[in-house]
Amino acid sequence: MARVFNNCIWSRRADDTPIKMGDLTVTHERTLFVYTADYLASGLPGMALLASPGIWGDQPIEFNTRENFPVHPRLMSIIPGEGRRNIQRRVFANMLAKLGKPTTRGFETDWEMALMAGANTIGHLFLFHDDLQASQWFQRPVSTDTVGTRSRFWQMLREDISLDQTAFDPAVLARYIGPTPTAGGMIPKLLVSIKDPGTGPWSGAITRPGAPDHIDVILKIEPAEYKDVLTLEKLCLDLHARSGFHVPRHWLREIDGMRVLAVERFDRGPKGLVRPQETFRSIIASGDRSFISNEDVAMDELPGRLDRLGEVCNLDVTAAKKEIYRRYLMAMLTGNGDLHLENISFLGGERATVLSPVYDPAPMRAWPQHDTRSAIPVSFAEGETWPQAMRRLGLAYGYTSSQCRQAIEQALANTAHYLEELGDAPVKMSRKTRLEKILPTMRKEMAEAVLR
Repeated sequence: MARVFNNCIWSRRADDTPIKMGDLTVTHERTLFVYTADYLASGLPGMALLASPGIWGDQPIEFNTRENFPVHPRLMSIIPGEGRRNIQRRVFANMLAKLGKPTTRGFETDWEMALMAGANTIGHLFLFHDDLQASQWFQRPVSTDTVGTRSRFWQMLREDISLDQTAFDPAVLARYIGPTPTAGGMIPKLLVSIKDPGTGPWSGAITRPGAPDHIDVILKIEPAEYKDVLTLEKLCLDLHARSGFHVPRHWLREIDGMRVLAVERFDRGPKGLVRPQETFRSIIASGDRSFISNEDVAMDELPGRLDRLGEVCNLDVTAAKKEIYRRYLMAMLTGNGDLHLENISFLGGERATVLSPVYDPAPMRAWPQHDTRSAIPVSFAEGETWPQAMRRLGLAYGYTSSQCRQAIEQALANTAHYLEELGDAPVKMSRKTRLEKILPTMRKEMAEAVLR
C-alpha cells in the first residue's frame, strides 16, 4: 500500500518568532496543503506565489503528481537531487540506513530525505514531520562551533570532492555541521554560516546555518570534473556587479588545494529574517500542467508568463521583463548557456515580488558537454537569424527598437574586456580556448543586431 505522509510547514514572522503555516499531506498521487487560521490572519507570504492565502484562504491547495514533479513544484527544491555530487543526499542516505529505512530510489526515499533537509532551507518554508518536531527545532540552541580549515571535515571534502576519490564519510559531515538543508545543481553545495568577512578575506571556517552573529552562505565546492568553474563564476559575478547588476557578496578561497566559493544567501535578511524565494520553473510548473522540463517553454513565451504572474502578485512586470532580457544578453556574451528557469528566481511574497540577484552565471560553455547557446529555447520564425531573433526578443521584453539597440550596445560594452580577463584568469587553457572560439561569434551577431 502506498504510504501517506502527514506533515507540516512552518515559517518565521518578521520578529523571527516561528509560526505554523499549514498542514501538508503528500502521497504518490498528489500534494494537499491547507493554511492555518493564524497564518491566514498574519498577512505573511504564502507557500508559493500561485498559492497565496488571499486566493486560497482555508481551502486545500491541491497538486496532482506528474512526470518530474512527484510533489508540489515549490517543495521540489527541498528534495536532495540525485546527482552523484549531492553531498546532502549521501549524508541522508547514510542516516536513513541507520534508522532501518529504505534508501532505494523512489518517492518515499525522496520525501524522507526532504523531511531531514527541510528546516532553514532556501526560502521561507520550514518542513517538519509534525508540530512537536517543529517546536523542538525552533527552541534548540544553534551551535557556533566552527569547522576549521585543518579539520577532518575539510580533509574529507578535499579527498572526495576535489580529487574524486572515495574517502567521503557521511558521519563526519553530520558530526561537524549536522543534517544540512539542501541546495541543488551540478556543483556540490552546503548551506552553512560564516563570520562576516566584510571587505576582507574569508578565513575559511564555517559553522551550522543560522548561527548567531554569522551570515548564511551557500558554500560551493569545486569537483574535479568542473575544475576552474568557481574561478570563472567569480569572474562573471564580478563582471555583472561592475555592469550594474545586483549580485550577492561572495568569497573565493583555495583550502589545501580545494577551491570553494561562499555566496551570501539573499533569501536571508538582517538577524536571520527569512525571505520567500521561488524559481521561475516552480512558478510555471505550478500553473501549467503541460510543463515538464525547461525545454517546454521558449524565451519568446516568458514575457506572457510574466504578465500572468503580475496578475496574482505585486510584481513590476515591465522592469522584470527588461532585467531578464539584459541578463540574457550578458549570458550570451559571457558563454553562460546555462541560464535556465531554475537560475531565475523571485524574492518576496505575493504582496512585494522582485527578481532575485544574479546567481550561477558561470560560463558553462567552457565545457563541451554544456556547449549550448541557450538553455531556454528560442522559437525562430522561418528564415530568422540570431541577430534578428535578439532584436525581436528585445521588443517582446518591453523595449522599443532604439532601447533594444541601446541594451545590446551596453551589453557589448560591459563585456568588451571579458576575453582579456579570461586570458589572465588562472584556469586551464582548454577552458579559455573554447570560450575564445565561441565568444567572438556571439559578439559579431550582437553587433549585427545593433545595425538592423
